[in-house]
Amino acid sequence: MKINQFLKDIVVKIITQSLVNFNRIVFLLGIIVILLITTKEILDGNTKENLDNTIIYSAVALYIGTVISLLKHWMENDKLSVELIKDFNNRFHDLSQNLNAICNNVDLDDRSKFKTKNEVLQAYLNLCSEEYYWHLRGRIDYMTWFSWRNGIQNYLKNSEIHDFFVQEKKYNVSYYGIFYSLDIK
Repeated sequence: MKINQFLKDIVVKIITQSLVNFNRIVFLLGIIVILLITTKEILDGNTKENLDNTIIYSAVALYIGTVISLLKHWMENDKLSVELIKDFNNRFHDLSQNLNAICNNVDLDDRSKFKTKNEVLQAYLNLCSEEYYWHLRGRIDYMTWFSWRNGIQNYLKNSEIHDFFVQEKKYNVSYYGIFYSLDIK
């Protein structure tokens, strides 16, 4: 009886630890211990009622642990998505005045950290490809990417920006394959 209580205490500690740290390995160890307890109950010849209770309690603990772990995981993903979107929007804001200058064929902003059009276009392409990368990884949702992609395609109507992107297309792997998404020819 003391062994069963000891094993149950281990299960509770493992599940609790997995909830705190969202550690998949610890969570899997919890499942293994639950299976070991169930197997021990069967081998000890315990009554069906005791075995049923053990299985029910184990299943409830596993379910609660899974739900809490998934909720924590989703909240962390949302937090990362918000941080990425803020960062990308700030970076675009820093570039937008110079991108508009290129589109309107006027001089770049003197106060900008970018000194040449190529620096602006390279920074913009890097930003676009990072946005695409995080979209592919599922951190940027479809509607946000769709909106950004429309903005990119709008800038690509400018021949200077389009030509720069076409020139860089030969390095497609370095840009996470964004040129296929933008259908640049």
